[in-house]
Parts: sequence; structure tokens; C-alpha cells
Amino acid sequence: MLKEIYCDKFVSYGKIRNKIVFNPVLNVIEGSDTGKNSIGKSTFLMIIDFCFGGNDYIEKLPDVKANVGAHTVYFSFEFDKTYHFSRSTDNPNEIIVCNSDYTPIPKVLKLNEFTEFLKEKYSIPISGLSFRQIVSRFIRVYNRENLDEQLPLRCHKNEPERVSIAELIKLFKLFDEIKELNEQYEDACSKKDAFNKAQAYRYIPKITEKEYNSNKIELQQLTAEATELAERSDKGILDLPAEKAELIVKIKSEITTLKRQRSRLFTKLDVYKKDAEYEPINYQKDFNDLSEFFNNVNIEHLEEVENFHRKLSFILKKELKKAINDTWININLLSDAIKQYETELEQVQNTTNVSKVVLKAYAQIDRRIESLKKENDYHLQKKQIDNDVKQNSEELDKRYMSQIAILLDRINTKMAEINNSIYKEGTAAPVLYIPNPKSYIFETPNDMGTGTKYKGMIIFDLSVLQLTSLPIVVHDSIMFVSMENERVENTFALYEQSGKQVFVAIDRTTNLNDGAKNIIKKNRVLLLSPNGNELFGRAWNKQKGSGDAQ
Repeated sequence: MLKEIYCDKFVSYGKIRNKIVFNPVLNVIEGSDTGKNSIGKSTFLMIIDFCFGGNDYIEKLPDVKANVGAHTVYFSFEFDKTYHFSRSTDNPNEIIVCNSDYTPIPKVLKLNEFTEFLKEKYSIPISGLSFRQIVSRFIRVYNRENLDEQLPLRCHKNEPERVSIAELIKLFKLFDEIKELNEQYEDACSKKDAFNKAQAYRYIPKITEKEYNSNKIELQQLTAEATELAERSDKGILDLPAEKAELIVKIKSEITTLKRQRSRLFTKLDVYKKDAEYEPINYQKDFNDLSEFFNNVNIEHLEEVENFHRKLSFILKKELKKAINDTWININLLSDAIKQYETELEQVQNTTNVSKVVLKAYAQIDRRIESLKKENDYHLQKKQIDNDVKQNSEELDKRYMSQIAILLDRINTKMAEINNSIYKEGTAAPVLYIPNPKSYIFETPNDMGTGTKYKGMIIFDLSVLQLTSLPIVVHDSIMFVSMENERVENTFALYEQSGKQVFVAIDRTTNLNDGAKNIIKKNRVLLLSPNGNELFGRAWNKQKGSGDAQ
């Protein structure tokens, strides 16, 4: 468990605060009765997250960085013994191991080594999930953007629902049953991606189903031509001028086709070059002249627009440069092919021997046959790969849903049990629905109030806390703003019964009933208030000269 936190930047009425010592189960950070913001409740919860290996304290609170500056947080964990550490905001990727008075030993742990240490000491036997993947989604602080009561599974606002579901399945140790099948699906997807990229970069040919069928017809015709040519050669009935003429026509036809393609590319290249020669006009002087005639012209805004145009022009120039380069590559490839055919044409025209003409004609047919076969083979390979992905996906979804059914039974049963034991008024329990592996619905039937939704999120978190090896839960004060007083008392009673460490911020406690007040007072580890008793001893969101503490 997290045992204590200390920082010499934590100040109360001008004096550095003592170590903040935590309870084994419920830990309350209490704010003012007026619900005053910017006193440090959420910030302290972010610092708790910082002690558990999170980075949001330094990444999402620029005001702390600007007003407090670089500082070090000292903290300890109690497991088989007490372990002491420090972590600084200016070097957060290293955790310093300390002795009992927080003097560095010195021993340094990389951040991933530290979180692995926590995973081991908390005895979390879950493969496929890091410690942060396990705890992060249940550390619900306003700044961390995981307080959407309709999407309680997600770790951050951009996390896809399928990822949230997969990680919850892993947390409940239900993933091993589908691990092998999931690896097969990922392998099939990797092959598909690699194949598509190879086709995109033209390392291998790409054709449509219509072209595939057309190739099959042409293959039959060419095979028949080759057979006929061989038979006529064996019988000695070949006519040299006729055979030469036929072969010359075919070669010239290929050359003409390739030259047309190259000509189109040259036309495209000319367009690209003209576009690339465009230079944005500098209107700076014109803007200044404009201000002489129109006093209210916003020159700054016009300059911003002009800067945007310059940036856009720079991006387009890069794209045009790449397009020009790609076009030249294709032109050179076509030129090489034309040169080969022209050399072959010259050889055929100078040939006086029937056998050489036959060989060249046969070789040309054979090359075309091989090219068509390769196109069709790759087309069939792509169809097979696509089919493998589809079949693996369908089978994986079926297996996923069987594990999801087990997951839902456990969670919904536990949520109903907790709801019924705490909320005596007979309110409905929250329910989690997962109709497919890529989406879910979380709601409390027939009760869509804001307070109810946060109540549902709290019950969900504590259900997972009881059912899994999840070691902690952190809840911010916003989750209680719209909650009825009786529900607040019942919720805090629920926290006390959780059996694991819970960190909760709350304010406006004066109007709560006695039961809630007693629980909060008994488990309070930090009291914050305005005018000198903020977390850092001052509030920096007020203008100087207002008479309030800074």
C-alpha cells in the first residue's frame, strides 16, 4: 500500500506540511465547504497517480509547473517492508531509491522498472498488461479525462472501446482462453498489411477480379498460340516473313502502349513542375499600406492568415516534390521497358533464320504468360489472406463473446450485490452490456441522472476492485457534486468496506448527514481550504492585489 507522501513545496499557512500518511483502506482529501476550486484536491490526486508511476501530473498541469517550478515528491510503499522513493518533476523517468529519511542510497530505477516492482509487490499475476494499464483507468481525476460516466472502461478519451474491453478481459484473467486465437488473428492482419504495402509500393502486382478473369482468358489464348507455334515449328511449315511480320506487329504494339503511358506521365510531370514553381506573395508591405487607409484593420490577424498560407504552401511543395520524384521513377521504368522492346525489335528485323524467329516469338509469349500467371497468383494470394483475416476475426469474435459472457456475469452480479447492500431505497443497479468485442453500453436502467451515473461508475470500480487484483481506486470530488446526501454516506460506507486502498477527494461536507461526516472525518488524511491552506499554500488563479493569498 502507499504509506506516505512528502514534498517541501506542500505548504499550510506559510509552513511546510508534515508527511501525509495514508490509511490501509479509505483516504479522504477534504476541500472547503464552499466547494472552492484551485486549492489542490485534484492536484493531490494527480500526485498520488505520479507516485504510482503516472506522468499526467507533469504533462497535464502546466499551471503547477509554471507556479511551483521543479520539485521532488518523496513517498513510500508498505509491502513485506517499507520501501522509500523520490521522483522529481524535472527528471520523471527515474525513481530514486532512498533510505528511511529519504536520503538517496543511491540506487536508480527506470520508470518501467519501478512499475514492474509495484506489479510484483502487489502480487498481480496478469500477463499481457502492464501495471499502468491495470491501474490507470481506475484513477479518475478531472484532468485525466477518464470521467465519462457512460464510458467507464476507458483509460483516456481517445482509447477505442475494443481496447478497453480487451484490457478488462485481461484484468479478469479471461484472455488466456483466446490468446492463441488472438495471436493467429494478429498474424493474419500483419500479413495482410505487409501484402497491401507491397502492392501499394508496386513490389508486387495488384489487379481487380475483372482483370483476373481477363487474364485467365488471355492465358488460354497465349497457351494455345505457344502450342500452335511449337507444332508448326516441329512440322517445318513456318513462313519466315509471315512469322516475322506477326512478331514485329506485336512488339511494336507493346512499344506504342508503353510510349503512350510515358507521354501521359510527362504531361503530368509538366503540371507538377509548374505548380512547384509557385511562390507565395509577401503581402507584408501591402498590409502596412492598408493600415494607412483603414485604422481598424487587424494587421496581426492578416499576418496569421498569411503565415498559415506560407505553411500550407510549404506542405504542398513537399508533396509536389515527392510526386515529381515518383513520376520520374515511373518514367524511367517505362523508358527501360521501351528500350528492351526496341532492342528486341531490331534483332527480329535483322533475323534471317526461322528458328531464331520462333524462339523470340515463343519467348515473348512465355514472358507474357509468366507475367499474367504472377498477377493472378498474387490476386489469389490476396483473396486467401483476406479470407484468413475474415475467418480468424469471426472465430475470434465468437470466442471473445463467450469470455465476455463470463465477464458480464461476474461484473453485473457483483454490481447488483453491492448496489442492493448499500442503497436500501431499492434503486436499480448499474448494468454493463457488451454486444460485440468493439463496443459497450454502461447505464443504470430507468435512472439517467448525473449523480446516478457517477454512482454507477463508483460501483463499477469497486466491483472490479473486489473481483480482480486491481490494487487501488482514485475518485475525484466532481463525482459527488450531484449526488444526494444519503447516497454520499452510502457510497463512503462502501469505500470503507472495499478492503483495498481508496483515495477520494470531496468538498461541501457541511450539509452532509452525520453518518457521512463521521466516515469522512475518521478517514481524512488531508484538509485543504482557501487563503493559505491550499496544497502549495497559495492560489495562483487570483489577480494580484485582490487581497487573497497567491
